[in-house]
Amino acid sequence: MPAFIPQEITKHKKRDVYRIDLRKYGGGQPTAKTLAEARKILEHTQERLADETFIDNSKQKDFDTLVGAAEKFGSFLHAENRRVPSEISPNYFHALENYLNQAADMLIDKTRVGNIPVHQLTSGDIQHHLVPQIFEGRANKTGRHMYSAFSRALRFGVVQGTLKYNPCGSLGERLIRLPKKTKRKAKRISQAAIAAIIENGEQASLRGHNQQLQMSGEPFDLIMEFAAWTGLRRGEQVALTWDDIQFANNVVRVNKAQKKDGDVGAPKTEAGNRLVPLVADLKARLLAWKEQQPQRQRKQNLVFPYVDGGYPPINRWRKVGLFPAIKKAGLQDELRDGDYKMNWHDLRHFYASVLLFDLQWTDSVIATVMGHSSIMLTRDVYGHWMQSARRDTQLAGALQMIKQGVSQNG
Repeated sequence: MPAFIPQEITKHKKRDVYRIDLRKYGGGQPTAKTLAEARKILEHTQERLADETFIDNSKQKDFDTLVGAAEKFGSFLHAENRRVPSEISPNYFHALENYLNQAADMLIDKTRVGNIPVHQLTSGDIQHHLVPQIFEGRANKTGRHMYSAFSRALRFGVVQGTLKYNPCGSLGERLIRLPKKTKRKAKRISQAAIAAIIENGEQASLRGHNQQLQMSGEPFDLIMEFAAWTGLRRGEQVALTWDDIQFANNVVRVNKAQKKDGDVGAPKTEAGNRLVPLVADLKARLLAWKEQQPQRQRKQNLVFPYVDGGYPPINRWRKVGLFPAIKKAGLQDELRDGDYKMNWHDLRHFYASVLLFDLQWTDSVIATVMGHSSIMLTRDVYGHWMQSARRDTQLAGALQMIKQGVSQNG
């Protein structure tokens, strides 16, 4: 029987080392050459966390306030990044610093959090004073990221022996309740808005690589048009290769997708393996792009590669293609809904709205084309639209009958 391996320890996919995930304890993700070494690192961390009697008073002064905690935690992560550069994104440091600085400026009983000794912070202070300020005026996801940064800084203090316990909770103990994320319904976007976004995305694509006004970079207008008129998930579109575009049959074959960790594998579900119709003008644009695609971008046969021919960075299409196009089209206010602003997945939602309202396809057909694992999932995501589409159809039919009656009687 194979030896039990804790869930915090995983074998690195590309390097012959073991990764130990200490993030929930306030640490990073160090690596070890052997499984035995990895176990020792994990066990040592857990022992220090479990021993609430251990306090190194000589370190307490440096860790006295949240500002000191943030500095110590940041220094640790920077050291980790120098040791294993690929483990931590440079953007993470900026985000962490920003979140902790904002938390430090918040108030508990009229006192700045950054000026309160961290060992004096209580779970009640965090729950009743800090959490409401963290989530006020912010998207739920942003609030959770900020709270996570705050909690991790304190957990790091426990691991280092500078704090007796973490008032946010430790070792899986959940002391603080965070606001629940409200499930946002898919927002219907007009065809005129989508057309304007695509048109203004062309300028982004023309800037391309090295600021050359030629089609040598990434055709963001075509990338967005493809997403809006095929409904592919971003990971499916990123992984698309030219042999998946069946020009003769006017369909796109979906059989793989890029995952959150960057690896490419099977689609999200078995239903993700599907054929999607390819409209004529989009087909023509794809053929033109295939001919004009720079040679350096063809090494992996990707339809929409990064400028070097590899997979594009995770947020590039959204940040460099979609957002600038929305701004240039002057649609920021129209496409904003409270804390929410249009994201890449809304292009997929637009495609679903066309199937529902314009083509009036059945639930089962829409589920198949969208790659949903069940009709129930389709109804869960687009049920509010389905009701509207069917209501509009019924009203149109009833109004037509009334109109005919008026015409005959007149």
